[in-house]
Amino acid sequence: MQQCIQPLPVPIIVLVGDRCSGKSSLIASLIGIKIPLKGHFCIRVPILIKLQNHHSRKLEVSLEFDGETRTLRSSIDDDDEWYVALEISQATNTIAGTTNGISNNPLTLILKKIGFPNLTIVDLPGIPTLDEANKEIYERVHQMILNYITSEDRIILNVLSASTDSLPKTFESMNISKKVGKKCERTLVVVTNADNAPHKFLNELVLGKVTAMGFNYVCVRNNIDLESFKESEIIEATLFETHEFLSKIKKSMVSIPVLARKLMIIQVKITSTDIQRKIKDRLNANVTELKKLPTKKSQQTILPGGNQFDDNNEDCTMYKKSLQTMLDQYSVQLHSRNLEKKEDFLIEEIMYIKDIMVNGLSIDFLNFLHEKVDGISKMTEEFVCKMWNCVERVIIDVLMHHFDSHPQLQDSTRRAVQNLIPNKKDESINWVREIIGMEKLAIGYTCINPCYVDSCNRLLAQETTFMDIMNKNHSIINIEGIGEVDVEHLRNHLDVARLAFDLKMKTTAHWKIFSTRQVDFMALHAISAVRKMAINNEMEEYIANYLTTSNEIEEAPEISKKWQRLEEGVKLLESSKDEVVKIGRKITGETLYLLGATIRTGGFSSESSPFVYSFVSWCMSLY
Repeated sequence: MQQCIQPLPVPIIVLVGDRCSGKSSLIASLIGIKIPLKGHFCIRVPILIKLQNHHSRKLEVSLEFDGETRTLRSSIDDDDEWYVALEISQATNTIAGTTNGISNNPLTLILKKIGFPNLTIVDLPGIPTLDEANKEIYERVHQMILNYITSEDRIILNVLSASTDSLPKTFESMNISKKVGKKCERTLVVVTNADNAPHKFLNELVLGKVTAMGFNYVCVRNNIDLESFKESEIIEATLFETHEFLSKIKKSMVSIPVLARKLMIIQVKITSTDIQRKIKDRLNANVTELKKLPTKKSQQTILPGGNQFDDNNEDCTMYKKSLQTMLDQYSVQLHSRNLEKKEDFLIEEIMYIKDIMVNGLSIDFLNFLHEKVDGISKMTEEFVCKMWNCVERVIIDVLMHHFDSHPQLQDSTRRAVQNLIPNKKDESINWVREIIGMEKLAIGYTCINPCYVDSCNRLLAQETTFMDIMNKNHSIINIEGIGEVDVEHLRNHLDVARLAFDLKMKTTAHWKIFSTRQVDFMALHAISAVRKMAINNEMEEYIANYLTTSNEIEEAPEISKKWQRLEEGVKLLESSKDEVVKIGRKITGETLYLLGATIRTGGFSSESSPFVYSFVSWCMSLY
């Protein structure tokens, strides 16, 4: 059980009641520690009293509020009690102000000592009388109580003080409790100051009101500051044995030890239900995890086949979309290589012609195109690198999904793909360089292509219009394949303008065919290369060889251990589920009473709370 179930959080106990009803004194009696809350000031913020198991034998006290922690003294004696009370009072003023206002921001009092259970008790501000002056505070306290008691794992202690001679007009705390739990299964009414209650009043209170509303109750005598807890327990026991009226109340309805046992019963019910749920959840989780673990399979079964990369695969569909986007971008970049800025129209051609003339050479259209084609090599190589980066992401995503049930192979498979892709990039770059070289050789062939001839003749037919504009005052011309341009900057180059225009139009006609062909080549290459790698088993063979040589295709020792641990856990959880139900049915009030009595008379301090140590024993037996 210890390996399969983590310790469950102990249900939180929340005290609600009217102002000065004895909540703080009751807390001190329950946990067996004199906490300096009672009588020193009015509680105006939620006070969370957290008991924590600690290595120290001395009680360590600290305060938490507004995100800060203050460590106080390592014990609480008579002098320290007032010191801690002052610290709490000052912290309350910091949180809620120095007036009578309240705040939802909690103040946490942490008490640490060896043997303490990890238990939290919440002391909420008392419910004020409902009048015009207190209406806002009443509503805020009402909502605060609901916030703290609504959760099903909270135990509600409704505290009523019997130190009065008349019944309260309303039983507000019990009415609030009814809103969150009509069956009252996790609610208990505690009548404090029973020794100060008149016979008639107490009878009307516990019989006429509390019982009628469906609540269980316990009558207690409050601890007095000067009494030790042992003395207080003896005095209380004597009171309920000898008092003329109180002795007539059932022994199962009176005293702090009885209250402790009743609280423990509620704790057990809540915790047992939680344990059963936790066991069921853990069992289901173990079974699911067990199904996911890889079994010893052949390499052929483990490795992915080509169908992992078929057209219906979601990742492959995303790859196609990404490739289409990259091809569109490549096409735009390629076409734009022949479209300079409008203000630079023909400047490149003019500079080329003038350089040729200076060197005494003849104008060579094919040589000019060679230089243009060479200029796209870097851009095309970058494209195939981006393409393979995209392919790598898709392949790794597909393979990681395929190897979900073989986690020991995922890292190695990822490394295998990451080693393979750079080789494919190099192959593609070499292919690109070969294609560019072939394009340079095929320029002459392209120039006799009917599409080129038709496009070139149509573009060159604009030469007369271009020269007319150059020789007139107008400077704007709309040229097919280029768009509208201002030729004013060309008037200083009239001697070569006709030659430059002729070169530009021939280049434009050729570039249109060339760039379209390049985009088609890239698309075909991307499809062919990926299909060859993924579909024709090239990648499968590479990964298989990588995994085999690295000895990672065998079941890892940690997987074998995990198999054994989960199988044992499933068996244990299945048997534990039934056992917890049986144990829960066997727990009775008498069993718990004997357990509590044994602990109180055992090796624990006589000053310790029966509730605290009874609950510690329960937790120890459970885990």
